[in-house]
Amino acid sequence: MFTPRGEKYDLSIIPDLSGKVALVTGANSPGSIGYQVAQHLAQKGAKVYIGARSESKANGAIETLLKTNPSLKPEQLGSFVADLGDLKQVERAADALLEKESRLDILVNNAALLARPLDKNEDGLSVSMTTNQLAPFFLTTKLLPLFEKASQQDSDAPRVVFVSAASIKWLPPTVRFRSVDDLNADLGSPDGFFANFQRYSLSKLANALTAKELQRRAPYLVSLAVHPGEIVTDGTRLMLEASGGAPAQVLSVAEGALTPLWAAAAPEAGKLKGAFIMPFKEVAPEEGLWKDEGLAKELWQTSEAVVKDVLSKA
Repeated sequence: MFTPRGEKYDLSIIPDLSGKVALVTGANSPGSIGYQVAQHLAQKGAKVYIGARSESKANGAIETLLKTNPSLKPEQLGSFVADLGDLKQVERAADALLEKESRLDILVNNAALLARPLDKNEDGLSVSMTTNQLAPFFLTTKLLPLFEKASQQDSDAPRVVFVSAASIKWLPPTVRFRSVDDLNADLGSPDGFFANFQRYSLSKLANALTAKELQRRAPYLVSLAVHPGEIVTDGTRLMLEASGGAPAQVLSVAEGALTPLWAAAAPEAGKLKGAFIMPFKEVAPEEGLWKDEGLAKELWQTSEAVVKDVLSKA
């Protein structure tokens, strides 16, 4: 399951980010990619919102960041609290950010659930597809006014990064995104290692297609999808072992942060609108389901309709 990767880059290529505002979802745990990305962005001078499911988790991350990075100022860090499995929480948190900030320069849609059985929420939607696709789709589109303002205030185009996965290449070519039934596809079984992993990959394909369609609809920003590599975390260890992963072939969390960080802030990445980036800064060939513009448009329209329906309920 391991994907080829290029050479690491020197973090010195990430420029000074003073005056820029960033949001990284899933950034509260020091053992996560999101935390590492948020830390690097803050170290470069950005104001960074730490995405977490609770205020206590966000504040805990902020406290740790300040303690372990004495150069950081408290005003550089803020909390963005929402359980991405609940679109109404996402709406409230996004509305609060729209009130507080006059710009947003970087959004890293990192938070996600790993492979799991097909379970549905009270709206009849796959929990993982809601968290992994509908929430980042909605969050990104909700915050577009801040990106547009940032593009008018700075010569650097704002960035949106969707953390996807190389496993999308193993999905069957017949997958579609026409309806809720397609979003809830069991891909052979509601449970079982392979089916669960395929559904996870389906949500990651949705992220990559959303990045592509966002770039078409919002040319004033840079929208990128990334595969961070196969990372050893508490969450991924069992999945890697079950698929035959060898410890020598996987990356550390710090290494896993390099690709989304490069996409979010490296000057070179700003020239790659709509690309899919592999570790650590390699541009993936446009092939398979990911290159299907019709599928990207279909997904966007379905995501939009489903989110609207969920939010319309009392």
